[in-house]
Amino acid sequence: MGENDFIDTEILNQGQFLSFKNNSFFEDQIFYFRTFPRITEKILKTYKNQKDTLTDTRKNLAGDIKEEYKIDDRKEFVKLFKSTLTERINHIFNGGVKEVGIGPVWINEMKSGEYNPTHQHIGYFSFIWYLDIPEKIRKEHMKQKGNTPSKGLIEFQSLIGGGDLKLNPRTNDLLIFNSRQPHIVWPFETKNVSRISLAGNVMSIEFKDGRKIEPSPSWEERK
Repeated sequence: MGENDFIDTEILNQGQFLSFKNNSFFEDQIFYFRTFPRITEKILKTYKNQKDTLTDTRKNLAGDIKEEYKIDDRKEFVKLFKSTLTERINHIFNGGVKEVGIGPVWINEMKSGEYNPTHQHIGYFSFIWYLDIPEKIRKEHMKQKGNTPSKGLIEFQSLIGGGDLKLNPRTNDLLIFNSRQPHIVWPFETKNVSRISLAGNVMSIEFKDGRKIEPSPSWEERK
């Protein structure tokens, strides 16, 4: 419905549930997908070939990571993943998506001891596409002595309650979630390896029926 639309009670059923308009889609839900290895490999190869020409974007991000690079101004780079991302978001909305507007996009190359503190993103939806995660990193949590595994894991925190959701991602994994969903990426210890991920924000979605959702001015101001 539009800003000034209303519901005529003539169309309502006895005891019908009415919901307020909000844009907090799939709040407290993380959508998990696998991607095609050939696409992941192509993105990773393009990143390594262009790495020396990418812009350092650490000042715009929360992570304590030495290698964080902006890529959203590289149209040929964005083409590599946009169709796959659009297909996955289309799946979430049962085939109703026509176009997604992608905002800030970057690549994190995380090394031993580096981490991402608890943070949120901008836009409506955010995504993390894991381009390369060595198995040594994925197995670190198994060596911990305590009863709370964390090394190398990503942890999402509930917006509604006090719960959390920890994941041990693999290469080719794609996570899509509400941009407001707080999350933290825990450090790992393995030396001489890197975990490389592509991350970004979806700022708008155009549906096949003509509807369109866009960030409010408050989101735009934070870009």
